[in-house]
Amino acid sequence: METVKELKERLGDGLCEYCPYTRGETQRSRIGTCEGDWCDEALQEYCDENGLEIDGDTVKSETDLLKESIRHCMEVEKSCHANKCGQDHHRLRGWLTELLNIKLREEYDEETIQVQTLSGSSYSLTRGEIWALYKPTEKKPYVDIQLPDECEDCTNCHIRVDSKEFDRIKDFLTKKFESYEVVDD
Repeated sequence: METVKELKERLGDGLCEYCPYTRGETQRSRIGTCEGDWCDEALQEYCDENGLEIDGDTVKSETDLLKESIRHCMEVEKSCHANKCGQDHHRLRGWLTELLNIKLREEYDEETIQVQTLSGSSYSLTRGEIWALYKPTEKKPYVDIQLPDECEDCTNCHIRVDSKEFDRIKDFLTKKFESYEVVDD
């Protein structure tokens, strides 16, 4: 979770594209350049479009909200003396946990690593886009990364990266997906 202030700083001028004034959706009382009159509305629009929720001074993601809901179900399940209510919350907790793990898996699959080739080109790659990683050898003092074939005439698409990058890329590829498990107190 990050604070509203941290999110605004991270977005910087990118927040302006969500501004109702910049989009022409509202009129301004004063004439001139933007003075930050609509930043809160822009932030709310950004959050709405990206599945975030502002709660006081913190910004919560969908996964944060799902974790809170799962904890709530567990609390109600334990405190509810009506058998049906407890069973319903137990079932709901299971469904929410399953949904959370789907979301976490999507985030894991979409994670990227930025690499720069020996020729100076920059690539942002997901785990699925790296088919093979060949470590440097004495004859080949560079990391060779095999990518999916983008064109029919190419049999092996490779990019070459500085040998110092091998451990960083290997760690990225071998990072294990960890599913969320509810731990009963």
